[in-house]
Amino acid sequence: MNSSTTSSGHPNYSALGAVFTGLAFGLTGCLFSLRKLATVVLKTVVTSDPSLAFQEVSDSLPVPRRLDWNVPFIQLLNALREIRGPVLVAIGGLLLIVLGGLFLFIVTHDAETRKIAKPDSPPGGQITSLPIAGDPSPAAPQPLGASGIEPYAPDSDTPAAEPTDETQPVGHGRGGETTAPVPMEVPPVAHPVEPLKPPRRPIRWFVPALLYSACVVLLVLYGVPSVSDTMLRYFRTLGTFNQGYFQRIAIPSILAGIALWSGVGLALHALLVRGPRRGQKAVVALCSVALFGIAAACKLSIPSRTNAPALDWTPAVLTSVPPRSLFGVPDGYYAGQLLGKQTGITDTDPSEKTACQMVMLMDRDAITFWQQGLTEDGLVASLESAKSARAFLDRRHFETALSWIAIKHIYGVATTHFDTTAAIAACLLDMERCPHLAQCGQTTRHMLFTCSASPANIALLDRWADERNFVFPTRDSRRLMGMLYERFGLPEKALVWYRRADMPKSFLQRVQNEKPLFHAGRIFGNLTLNGKPLAGIRVGVVPRRLNGLPPDMEPEVMRARTEVIGVVPHRQFPQYHPIPYSLRWISTSCVTDSTGRFELTNLTEGEYAVVFTLPPSISLDPASCTRRADSRRSRSPFFSGRDSASSMRMARRTRSPDTTF
Repeated sequence: MNSSTTSSGHPNYSALGAVFTGLAFGLTGCLFSLRKLATVVLKTVVTSDPSLAFQEVSDSLPVPRRLDWNVPFIQLLNALREIRGPVLVAIGGLLLIVLGGLFLFIVTHDAETRKIAKPDSPPGGQITSLPIAGDPSPAAPQPLGASGIEPYAPDSDTPAAEPTDETQPVGHGRGGETTAPVPMEVPPVAHPVEPLKPPRRPIRWFVPALLYSACVVLLVLYGVPSVSDTMLRYFRTLGTFNQGYFQRIAIPSILAGIALWSGVGLALHALLVRGPRRGQKAVVALCSVALFGIAAACKLSIPSRTNAPALDWTPAVLTSVPPRSLFGVPDGYYAGQLLGKQTGITDTDPSEKTACQMVMLMDRDAITFWQQGLTEDGLVASLESAKSARAFLDRRHFETALSWIAIKHIYGVATTHFDTTAAIAACLLDMERCPHLAQCGQTTRHMLFTCSASPANIALLDRWADERNFVFPTRDSRRLMGMLYERFGLPEKALVWYRRADMPKSFLQRVQNEKPLFHAGRIFGNLTLNGKPLAGIRVGVVPRRLNGLPPDMEPEVMRARTEVIGVVPHRQFPQYHPIPYSLRWISTSCVTDSTGRFELTNLTEGEYAVVFTLPPSISLDPASCTRRADSRRSRSPFFSGRDSASSMRMARRTRSPDTTF
């Protein structure tokens, strides 16, 4: 038979057995691969909290699309990870026993089953017969018995048939003449018999069982590929472990396990089952070899190289990760040095153009402090260095171990120049391309609650609310967006998000009926020194009290002044030398014109303090001012967000740091 089915319609048992064997082994390999993946990789995805909380993901904030995990699949992995100890041994052993029983049944059944199909026509053997009298065939008649058919020989006890008028006895013709007997032909009865093949000895069960046991032990020990812990440490240097990194590890690991286990199953089937056709055995063997090739290709595609210059993975990268770091990303001075080598950003001492003195107006007095002109990582905080860091990220497609230090530098340059909008944009860029959610999520929230309601900042809020880049899985995250839009004086958009957050109807009615929050405040004035205008200096405002803040932010805003002037030292930044991150509290800023005039607009309702920089050529003695900063009393009336003007005059111009202010 040349078809895959018999003439009676039964399928070919050997082919079905091979298919079932491959599927059963592949499913088992998939389960073992998922268990291995859960134990090795899942710890970088979820926390140790039994409530299944994801790493660095907050329920009260929008979640970047790259961190929008498949919750049912993660729950499955977590369930597999929780199987430990005797339960794991019992379930794994039972699974392998069931697989072994199915495999032995298929192998022994295929080996012993030899269906013989019934022919549709008699076999090709010749049946000889006697010719009929008068047959024109030239062949000579053969005597009876020539074909194995004996002539009729009546017994002596059997009476002869009585002659009738219609029949004549043999040997008597008409007129009494004796005639020769007329030959009679008897139709032959054929009994074709198909020669049976000698039955094969049934294969013994212990041979497949022995081979199966040996292969399963090797597969359990070495047939479940995965990634090493060192490799995971390098992946964490790229940022929050997201779906892209997880799929890069999980997909080839699972496929390699399935292909390897299926290939072993088919190889055992081809080895142990003697099929009726050699072609079927060859096909099964070729499928096994192909699966081994797929498994090898998937195994090689699992990331394993820790020295990857394209990702800036070098031995020096891990050394730049701070000890006891919760995030595992390079940070600090040495990480800044690595970024400087890649981008050409200098780490030399800042010049007079970058280092300057700052002043915060306090009632009739002022507080002076210093801005070093450096980022927290020791790099010069210039606009050119921020452009170099952004170009570096674009070249690396934001996939580099130095992505956080580059984003942090861009953010630090923006805050040093009082550019709140650029700082928020840097945080959004990070969450969209290379999320460092723990560092940028809450920072973005705080800055959007304290920044001005300028069109540029509203556009950034719309960007954070864009569901193409962020998801809002919880009620708190949707309510947050409503609060931000309400603070920016946009009640229509706020109501949309409040409805999505299932807020009560009474709450929605109150938002709809209340007057929108004031968001058009102005602070303007002139800055002069000894009667001469201070042109080209940066001026900003720091909030003290703001309406529309969530309760948890009110104490933080009250302490914003202390953080801005740098009361608490920080690493290489001594007291009264604030770090760039502390300047995030500046709501908005501008640069004075040639007459020293400044104007700050789009301020929301609240109280603010004015802060500005001095030219590098001017240095003031802060001795008489720091005492008021240390007292931490706020007796001065801060500038209101409504229309107001400020004017200040300095006692005298001086270049000496010893003179008093």
